[in-house]
Amino acid sequence: MSTIQSERDEALNKLQVLEQWFKEKEEELRKAVERYESEKNIRGKDKDDLVRMIEEKGDENKELLQRLESCKDEFEELKAQHKNEIRALEAKSHESWVSEETISLNN
Repeated sequence: MSTIQSERDEALNKLQVLEQWFKEKEEELRKAVERYESEKNIRGKDKDDLVRMIEEKGDENKELLQRLESCKDEFEELKAQHKNEIRALEAKSHESWVSEETISLNN
């Protein structure tokens, strides 16, 4: 039962680490979008350069938003997997406990 508890604790720890990692990645991507917005305001460029620059940054922004969504989807998938793993470990722990209790009652 100790092994099951340690596996459960490890799964919970992995979930917390993943949550923190994805939050950091989300913040990193938000900062990249903010940088994009500030660079968009650059002055001293001629019209054609500005148009090209805006188009490039728009494409970059779309790519960053897609990556952010991809990270969110991956995070949710991993979170669900870890929750399922935790539920399975808890069920296994409960079954083990019931088995131990049954054995102790029969003795």
